[in-house]
Amino acid sequence: MPEMQVQIPAGVAPGGQMQVMTAQGPMMVQVPPDKKPGDMFTFMVPDAPAAPVVQPMAQPAMGTVVGQPATVIMQQVAPMQPVMAPVHHTHVFYGRHSTRITCPTHGVPSNTNTTFEAGLGTWMWCVGLCLVGCDLGCCFIPFCLDDTKDVKHHCSNCGTFVGEKKVCG
Repeated sequence: MPEMQVQIPAGVAPGGQMQVMTAQGPMMVQVPPDKKPGDMFTFMVPDAPAAPVVQPMAQPAMGTVVGQPATVIMQQVAPMQPVMAPVHHTHVFYGRHSTRITCPTHGVPSNTNTTFEAGLGTWMWCVGLCLVGCDLGCCFIPFCLDDTKDVKHHCSNCGTFVGEKKVCG
C-alpha cells in the first residue's frame, strides 16, 4: 500500500475527517487527534484494483510536478454525536442528602447539590405548633430547621434542577 502525505487545511478539527484526492479517486481520511490545521500527516492509500489491460505510462505534461502532494478537497464531516435516550427520573430516589445521578442535560455522571427551602410541610409544622399553644414565636422554629424544609436537588456540574424531596405533598 502506498503512502500519501497531506497538510490539514483550516477548518478541519483534530480527529475529524476530510476528503483527499488520490490517484484512485477521492478518499475520506481521518485526521489524527494530535494534529491541527497546518500540520502534515501521512496515511496509507489502498492499491488500485488490477486492470485487465496495461496501458503505457504517459509522459507528464509540461509544468506538471511529479510526486506533488495530494490535492485536498474540503468537505467537513460532522463528528458523530452519541445518541442518548431520554433520562427519566422516576427510578432515582431523591432524599435529604446528595444523590449520584446522570445529568439530564449533558449525560455525564455527577452528584447533586442540595438546597433546603420552606414548603408546604414547613408551613404545616408552623400551624401545628400554633395549634398546640406555641404561638408566641416558637411556631417559626420549623423555618430554621432543615429537617422541616423541602430538599431541592441540582446537578453539581451545570446546576440543572433534577428533582426534590418534599416534607409533605
